Amino acid sequence: MFRLKGTYKEIIREHWFSVACFLVATFFASITMSFMPTYHSMSDKAFSCLSGIFFGITFAILPFEAYRAWKKNVSDDNSGKKGGFIAALIAVTAIGIILGIANGIFSSTTTEGLARNLESFGFTEKTVLTMANTEFVINLIFVLITYIFALYYFYKASGLPAGMYILKVMVAGVISLIWLGVSAAIYIAIGQAAAGLVAYFYQIYILIFLLYIGLVLYPFSLILLSKTKSNPSCHKAII
Repeated sequence: MFRLKGTYKEIIREHWFSVACFLVATFFASITMSFMPTYHSMSDKAFSCLSGIFFGITFAILPFEAYRAWKKNVSDDNSGKKGGFIAALIAVTAIGIILGIANGIFSSTTTEGLARNLESFGFTEKTVLTMANTEFVINLIFVLITYIFALYYFYKASGLPAGMYILKVMVAGVISLIWLGVSAAIYIAIGQAAAGLVAYFYQIYILIFLLYIGLVLYPFSLILLSKTKSNPSCHKAII
């Protein structure tokens, strides 16, 4: 029997910082999406930047958490590499924060508005659009690199052959995506139906759904990736 409660607590202990950051990021994102009175307002920009910062920290921290969890299983002596670990952690986290701020600015500001603000510095609308596209690509590369490193250490910690681990992760990933799609459809359908009856109900519904992603789906995605050895049926956890 899959001990869901115990495994969830174990994941929270191992990845408490990235889980907390992801939860905070989804909270700020839900405020931006639901409760901002004016899109592209200063408050919208502030919450978008805060959301971007915490998402950036989440992806920056995750591979280091995975590395520490793996090293705990293979060795207790990490003193020789502690300095390098901390330096790399600070550097990658700084990159995540900078990219998060950039994403928050570009996602909460129109290209025309940003070009007007930067016109005195010689930036045109075309230049700003190029910057926005470049920022998106760099953020995507950053997320992919950190995710791949985290996945590598999850695989090392599992002790499984590469083929078996990939198969388990693929099966778990498909089931997770299906469950996310179904739950999102149900949440949105109910929210849309009630939006016309209760003022601000839909905004509150979006807040609850995004917090559900941060508090439930993100930790369970870590369970699916990192607990494949001790819990061969872990892909059922999301259900």
